[in-house]
Amino acid sequence: MGGGHQQRPDTDRTSELYTNEALQIINRLKSVVAPGATPKRTVNWRKRKAGIETIASAIQIDKMKALADGRGMSTDGLRALCARMLRDDSGNPLEWPRTTKQCNSIIEALKAMNKRDRIFGAFRRAA
Repeated sequence: MGGGHQQRPDTDRTSELYTNEALQIINRLKSVVAPGATPKRTVNWRKRKAGIETIASAIQIDKMKALADGRGMSTDGLRALCARMLRDDSGNPLEWPRTTKQCNSIIEALKAMNKRDRIFGAFRRAA
């Protein structure tokens, strides 16, 4: 009667599949075996939603150190700043940031200090 589609009974062998049926199966399997790359933003959002904290990267630590060096702050001074600003779960001070969130708070504080020094012309230490 019409339509060019014939309804075939299910097959037990892949060799009996039509080409388009085989391609559909291959594409479905590809998405299961090797899903496409998920954007980093999505991955990070999923981690935050699940309560997983990201460890501070070496790049962040280097940026923090560079901002402190720009202020003439020693490593001990940076550790003291971290101890004043950061606390662990039991309320004890941390000497160094462990997570991205902690590192970002120190970086933002250093940036604000540097900006304040530029605006108000705070005294610079003699080197």
